[in-house]
Amino acid sequence: PAEGGFATVLRDDTAQVDKKSVDRKLDDVVLGVHDNALTPRNKKLAGKEFDFLGKPGERFYHLPQTQDQNIIWPGYNTQDLDYSLTKDNAVNLNLKPTSTPDGAEWGAFIDGTHGKGFSVLANSAAKDYTIETDFPAHTHTHWAFSKPGLYTFEATYTATGTDGKELKSAPQTLTFAVGDKTLDSCSFRAPGTSGSGEPSESPTDRPSAEPSQKPSTQPSTPDTPDKPAHPGRPEEPTGSSFSPWSLVLPAVLVVVFKAFYNFFRDNEDLIRKRFGLNF
Repeated sequence: PAEGGFATVLRDDTAQVDKKSVDRKLDDVVLGVHDNALTPRNKKLAGKEFDFLGKPGERFYHLPQTQDQNIIWPGYNTQDLDYSLTKDNAVNLNLKPTSTPDGAEWGAFIDGTHGKGFSVLANSAAKDYTIETDFPAHTHTHWAFSKPGLYTFEATYTATGTDGKELKSAPQTLTFAVGDKTLDSCSFRAPGTSGSGEPSESPTDRPSAEPSQKPSTQPSTPDTPDKPAHPGRPEEPTGSSFSPWSLVLPAVLVVVFKAFYNFFRDNEDLIRKRFGLNF
């Protein structure tokens, strides 16, 4: 913990903008969830605690706990914290929703021990917006969103120090843009990004032991050159097009000139007299 609280940063491991891991402010980042994350609520999620996902068989947006190269993989990381300085070795990640689509629910859960069942960490239907932690860890969870749209959260880390003082990070906005249509209309989307090919190691919401003094900037990426419509087939030149007459015309001109020359040579005396030419 830093003096008076925590400092929270987002570790961007996507290499979508910078070719290395970069710490950014949560406020500066939008996490994109594409339609390829849609999955039906199956029997494994039939428990009442998962009713926030919708009715059995209905599809919801699912970010799996296990990495999928085509789906963003967010997690949280408290490895830099000294839990011995907190009461009961407890640090909480609070995700207070500030804006969600009408009628939408969301939640986070993890796989149970020995691969059996799940444990719900946060559930908007139950108004449970806090993920409790009690040891330093880099953790990935299942994230679920019932409807497409923009989800924004006031994200903070909180704890009580062993001296009784309250520790809290400055509030920042965590944003998920869920669904392809939402992403298409999202002004935060960087040029040249595509719907698939998500990061190999996704951003983690990471509290730091000391506040970050460096501003987080995000350079824009250059536009990706247009690909040919048929890879492997040479593209036809633009601006001016090839015409077979460009080869035929010189040959025609040569033939005409030669015929005129032959006619003049054969009738030179007659032409001189007829037109009064003296040369």
